Amino acid sequence: MSGLYIFNADNDMALAHNEPYYVAPARIRKIMADLAELPHWYANPCSEGVHPWGWSRALISRLERMGIRRESLPEDGWIQHYRALSSRDTAVRLLGFLRSIPRTCGVSVWCGTYDEVMQFIGIHQRVVMKAPWSGSGKGLQQVHGIMTPSAEGWTRRILSGQGAVVCEPIYNKVCDFALEFEHKNNKMNFAGYSLFETDNNGKYKGNLLASNDYIADKLAS
Repeated sequence: MSGLYIFNADNDMALAHNEPYYVAPARIRKIMADLAELPHWYANPCSEGVHPWGWSRALISRLERMGIRRESLPEDGWIQHYRALSSRDTAVRLLGFLRSIPRTCGVSVWCGTYDEVMQFIGIHQRVVMKAPWSGSGKGLQQVHGIMTPSAEGWTRRILSGQGAVVCEPIYNKVCDFALEFEHKNNKMNFAGYSLFETDNNGKYKGNLLASNDYIADKLAS
């Protein structure tokens, strides 16, 4: 099999639903159609196999319907492990380890009930709630001291559908950026920076396309 690269931007939502026949909303399908040629920028012409943006049960089902043999695709147990690692629960637990590093801060709590969410809001007042699986800031809800009816409805839907809500204090942040890593040959390698913008509600607006050195200098300033 020659290389097959897929930009499946619905992957976080597919992981949240965890169903083989999940279909993304129309606006997400349009994004994937508009950006279907994106892998041309990063695909390795010498590679073989399937290289999606992310794995899910829905993608496996889709690839099988395209005629790709099941034995050439990841097993269901691997997909479920991948799904668990993709959950924000991984970030919550990782922060516990990172807090041992000097000058590292942050509070992130996995809340499995509505009462636990309300207890966190009572302590911190200004809170951002996050769905366990979501992308580009879509699964966020902010609360400023009072749980509004719309925020309550969102919270209960996420608790019912995904089993938990991650709660964090709203900080006076200066900028949004990420450090990207690649796991290869049993090693974690730094792949580069991602410097991006969000709106007042934390939703993704766009990235700055620049070299790692430029972004590092900008962050340092």
